[in-house]
Amino acid sequence: MLDWLADTFLSRSLRLRYEEIRQRQPLYCLGTAHYLNTQYRLQVIGGADTRSRWQRCLCTVEQDGLHLYPGVRKWDVHVLFEWPSLRWFGRPAKYSSGTNEIWLHFEHGGQWHFLTLRTSRFAMQGFVRAIKAMAAPELVKAYRRQRPYVHFEPTPAQHAEQNLYGAWHVDPKPLALYLTPLTLVELDGERVQRTLALETIQQIEVMPRLDAPGENGIVRFRIVCSNETATTAYTLRDYVAFGAALSEAAKRSLEDPPIFYGKKKDEDD
Repeated sequence: MLDWLADTFLSRSLRLRYEEIRQRQPLYCLGTAHYLNTQYRLQVIGGADTRSRWQRCLCTVEQDGLHLYPGVRKWDVHVLFEWPSLRWFGRPAKYSSGTNEIWLHFEHGGQWHFLTLRTSRFAMQGFVRAIKAMAAPELVKAYRRQRPYVHFEPTPAQHAEQNLYGAWHVDPKPLALYLTPLTLVELDGERVQRTLALETIQQIEVMPRLDAPGENGIVRFRIVCSNETATTAYTLRDYVAFGAALSEAAKRSLEDPPIFYGKKKDEDD
């Protein structure tokens, strides 16, 4: 849905961007004349810029993906997140009469991007309906699950393997683990090394290292996928907290969202 009501106060560069977008006939657009308060914050997980500032933007939902136009220079910066790269989306709080937020995760260009958008309630409701029309069914199902969403910020870790005598061999190569509501992400700096769907993770264990007291503890679990199983273990300092978050997120990834009977509840609140 687009409202292209003329606004004489818009800059010429913004008018040209509106016209370009209109020609593509997007499903929905945030940041048009009525919603110039739309803002975004984009973070590459594992990157140096962990506190990117809020900026004005245009954001459109289209057949090929989510188009983002930061409000810089002459609105000539353009980022396209194609729909196959969308990994999760959700609103961290119920709709309110003021500013509303939505979080979106994309695996894009070998990196994990965390995009936050905020705008008015009415604009956000239309945006969510458009996103749900384009997202994969399993992502829409995850969106409908109850809050709070489980995230665990990137934490240093290392692969570990246990021998027959109970001693652990720790891979010297460092990595970082980032937990999202649907995925456990292994990172080497900004680069995604491996992703594990939480629905495949079972039998999560946390334990101290008996062979090396005082060293980082162990988080171990089994990956069950297509009738094949494998065991993965990491050593990390916050092993108890991380293991608890991983257990909760893995459990929620298998839950069915609540069903509202009778009158349809607007946007699953």
